Amino acid sequence: MRSLTSPAFVFEQLTVHPAEHGLDLQVWCTEAKEPPRSPKPGEGRRLIRQLQQTHGCCRRPSLTTELETGRLHCSSCGMWWSASHTPGYTAAARCRLPVGVDVQVHARRPAAMRWLARTAQLSFEPTIAHWSVAEAYWKASGSALRRPITGELHLPRSLPAGWSTHGFNGRCQLPFYLHDTNARALSVVLQCGEDAAPHGGRFYMPSVAGTSPLGLVRS
Repeated sequence: MRSLTSPAFVFEQLTVHPAEHGLDLQVWCTEAKEPPRSPKPGEGRRLIRQLQQTHGCCRRPSLTTELETGRLHCSSCGMWWSASHTPGYTAAARCRLPVGVDVQVHARRPAAMRWLARTAQLSFEPTIAHWSVAEAYWKASGSALRRPITGELHLPRSLPAGWSTHGFNGRCQLPFYLHDTNARALSVVLQCGEDAAPHGGRFYMPSVAGTSPLGLVRS
């Protein structure tokens, strides 16, 4: 993967400034200017390592994978990382809470949508945005090393832009974010249970910078 400063990529940084909430959430997405290609294995992890050097979470950043959950975190400062890639796009997210990010291009995937509708027991036809939100939640929950079983994943019918909350597991309301364009859907989910959420287990909706829901800034 080329450097983030390469002219072959458009580098977007979606930033939340919830310093008063202690989340320190940042999201990045690279878009290839060249014709979309299938991402190489490990491309998301390579983006994280580049970001650790250019937007470091600490002075000596490292990247450790939890063997049981597949979640990524910096073993030096404890910040959580997540990555995703799809033809033409690579995304990464960093947060003080376990985080999941997913990016999907808008394309016809009838078999995948049927599988998602059956697994999540949906009464409606899902979209690529639903798939993206489901992937992000599955990563944040620490379940990315296996596929969900029928009835284990709950998805909302409506997916508004920006921040929302939903009980993906049928219980705890988790915050999630959707940034959907004509080309791709990008989702972020935070895993903040009673033992992880700020303010005694209640998620305090972060303030945002800029005019878009998450403060889109071109670098």
